[in-house]
Amino acid sequence: MRSINATPPWLVKDGRVVDFGLFRSPFKNLNIHEAKLFPRWQSAPRWVTNLRLKEWQHVAVVHKDFALGFAVVDSHYLGTSFCYFVDRSTGTHVEHNRQTSSRKVRVAGELWNDTCLFEQPGYRIEILNRLDTGRHLVNIAVSAQGDLPEITAEFEMLADLTATEPLIVVLPIDGKNRPLYTHKAPCPVRGTMNLGGTLVEMTPENDFAMLDVQKTFYPYRTFWNWATCVGRNAEGRSLALNLVENIITDDERYNENCLWVDGKLTPWSAVRFQFNDKDLMAPWHIETTDGRCRLDFHPQGERQEKINFGIVLSDFHQPYGLFSGTVVDAQGTEHEIKDFYGVCERHLARF
Repeated sequence: MRSINATPPWLVKDGRVVDFGLFRSPFKNLNIHEAKLFPRWQSAPRWVTNLRLKEWQHVAVVHKDFALGFAVVDSHYLGTSFCYFVDRSTGTHVEHNRQTSSRKVRVAGELWNDTCLFEQPGYRIEILNRLDTGRHLVNIAVSAQGDLPEITAEFEMLADLTATEPLIVVLPIDGKNRPLYTHKAPCPVRGTMNLGGTLVEMTPENDFAMLDVQKTFYPYRTFWNWATCVGRNAEGRSLALNLVENIITDDERYNENCLWVDGKLTPWSAVRFQFNDKDLMAPWHIETTDGRCRLDFHPQGERQEKINFGIVLSDFHQPYGLFSGTVVDAQGTEHEIKDFYGVCERHLARF
């Protein structure tokens, strides 16, 4: 099983990534933008390097009757955002999305005391990251537009680091000084959502949000397959997982695959996805190479988005539905996952 390292004071020092791997606590100085990607271009302005940096904060909220997903994304030449909800009883899917200049979107530089903000007329998503007080505060105000109803929300994601161990990894792309950073955690939720006129109350005993923060110097062409789900099992224990197959070549050593049991983190080995690329609504099978995770995913619906500006392409598919199977924690205990709600992603990109 992979070791969890002490977190260095900063991610980058003198242009070099200090360390790659899995880390115990969130970075205080998340200075990924200082990485020198191109040794021959030492004098290049930082904005040239930062054109390769892709950043986002994504949240998936799971309630017994509804699901809510939203993101603030900065590709450093385009800012995008989406906000959608799914009525789990009827399958109704409602989505708003916006695009704007990269200069008009803010992705938090770090999570201790910084803010994400995407704002346009009739559309506002704000995430106040306050790990110093163990919370992420979310405010959403998306007005009705045409046939699309409004989505509003005000809630807090509980991020007590003594209760839930976040997944914090810095991975080497192509084995060089090009870092992939992510911070993920399942957070109990307290607050309210107004989904198309239906007021939904969320309680930390029953409802969760999966936090997904990413800052990566992606190459021009990239892909990833991703799966995440969260819930309580028959014994009342909270289980959550994160699984990614992507461009990292040595993914047995470097990956972001893990399980949480009552907030306790278990790292896993590499993962392999089996799905029908021509029919992503067909069942998926997902399994780690160490055999600690064996899951079947049955999609119930899908959100998708395709942006094609010639040299820029994002072919994004995010089916949502139910996961079932077995997972094994660090102590060797097997847990059953039965009809846990979550999402998968298939993303092909040139950006």
